[in-house]
Amino acid sequence: MVDGFGIAPRGGPNIVLLDALASEHDQPVGIITADCSDPHEIDDGLAVEALPAEKELYRVSAFAVDTSPLYTDEDVVRQVIRQTESRYENIGTSMEGYDPMLAQHLIRRRHFAAGQVRDALVIAYLIGRDQPPTDATLTFGKVEVLENLRYDDFGQRCSKQEQYLAFGRTAALILHHLADGRVPDPDQAHHRIMQADEHTTFKRGSDINQIHMVGANHAAAWINADSELGIYRVHDPTDGRFAEIMSPKLARFSATPGPHNALGLDRYMRVTSPLRRAEDFIMHGLFRARFEGRKFTGRDRKLVAAAIQKLNQHIASAAFHGTLTLRDEDFWVPPAANAATNQGSSLLR
Repeated sequence: MVDGFGIAPRGGPNIVLLDALASEHDQPVGIITADCSDPHEIDDGLAVEALPAEKELYRVSAFAVDTSPLYTDEDVVRQVIRQTESRYENIGTSMEGYDPMLAQHLIRRRHFAAGQVRDALVIAYLIGRDQPPTDATLTFGKVEVLENLRYDDFGQRCSKQEQYLAFGRTAALILHHLADGRVPDPDQAHHRIMQADEHTTFKRGSDINQIHMVGANHAAAWINADSELGIYRVHDPTDGRFAEIMSPKLARFSATPGPHNALGLDRYMRVTSPLRRAEDFIMHGLFRARFEGRKFTGRDRKLVAAAIQKLNQHIASAAFHGTLTLRDEDFWVPPAANAATNQGSSLLR
């Protein structure tokens, strides 16, 4: 397990400070999004800035649609707890089915649409070849969506266009520093991510985006370390305390931070897809309360407990009925053709 995210608060609680990238001249940050070929919801985005330094150094920023204003709407919250996630079936076919967690009009007002300025939750940190992720901040601000890219387009640009090359590089550095010692050489990881003969442009774009989101979610879990409330994703096959309810081989949700063995991380939570997942939606509400200096209430505690219970019920039910599926965000993208690192992956959700 990695020892931590190396967070270095800047002049006080790091959740309160508005990141300079987002606040300079009160202008929105320009971001891009990358998603599937026909996305219904675009709720996360990226920006990477190369910094002047003697050695390679970047500021990585991940952005999630800010759903925190909806956290106080009881009707919306009940729907979120009831459904827990958006469901997609047969996407791109005549049998396509789509069951969103939130009403479509709420999605349309908030999703990252190209050419629009949106409210966002922002997770930013520094990373370099010799610089583990540090100086992490979480804040709320405005973003301008420059482009919505398909994964294949994003993957192609990351290998050929100068302004996109840094995304592939930072993905390799994130793997190098956080993937539990599995990527000792970031240059080799970068080469394998970018190799056209091993990765289609679609997979390359998907992998790069996924790696950044996993890194951001890990950072969020560390930023939340001093909070009394949170929804954590835990995977610890050695923990048999709940074996009568579900197998310890399954990843589950918990109010207490714990290791995520499949990722090799000492703590993990999800915040980057609040239009699609209940746990992300609830965390946006909790982070907003902290951002504004509000104390948690009995309602907050009840919502966390209800969400965790419902999420784990879904996992146990899916395992019982044999419909449990692999969730990509429970694994780092393998830096090579080493499927052995994903042993038992089909049991994780």
